[in-house]
Amino acid sequence: MRLEYDETQQVVDDGTAEDADPGGSVFAWSSEVKAIDKWRSRKINTSKPAPLYVDVGTALISYESRPYKFSRVTA
Repeated sequence: MRLEYDETQQVVDDGTAEDADPGGSVFAWSSEVKAIDKWRSRKINTSKPAPLYVDVGTALISYESRPYKFSRVTA
């Protein structure tokens, strides 16, 4: 399954706070700040959009569930 999401990275001054959750149409949000050195940090924001299939009515059914059948081996 392929998942797509937006990620932005930027170099900021040391001590910069993480960004707040924007809310709205964003399904999942993550913001983190990692130190690079004494003066700089890297801020990484990750945003995942709401999934298309969220309940039984919008579920994607792509196969039928059946019991497994072993093939016959003829000698």
